[in-house]
Amino acid sequence: MKTFIKLHLLFFIFLSCVNDSPMADHVFKDIDAATAKNIIEQEEITVIDIRTENEYKSGHIPGAINIDFSSLEFDNMIKSLNPGKKYLVYCRSGNRSSISESSFKKAGFRNIYHLNRGINDWIGNGFKLDN
Repeated sequence: MKTFIKLHLLFFIFLSCVNDSPMADHVFKDIDAATAKNIIEQEEITVIDIRTENEYKSGHIPGAINIDFSSLEFDNMIKSLNPGKKYLVYCRSGNRSSISESSFKKAGFRNIYHLNRGINDWIGNGFKLDN
């Protein structure tokens, strides 16, 4: 009986460690600009630029939609999206988009590509922008 209790105790400890691991809560899959470009060209995906409207207008990834992370309506805007579709999220450097991950998670998204160095990486690779 003691062995049975010890095994169950170890099993629950194991489960708590797995569920508390940093990777268990991640919604974003970090990718670089070259990978992002390939995904955009080969898959049906919605690209979301979460920079301000002025930043977006100064140049954005072709086909990207703008949902301003600093807007009070940001959470409501992403809730209007279909969490079952594929998305790629980016900002200027990756900071704001990294912070936005919790909002996407709360809205039910579970698998989103994240341009982890932002549009700066896109530009640094010489890839085209739209205005």
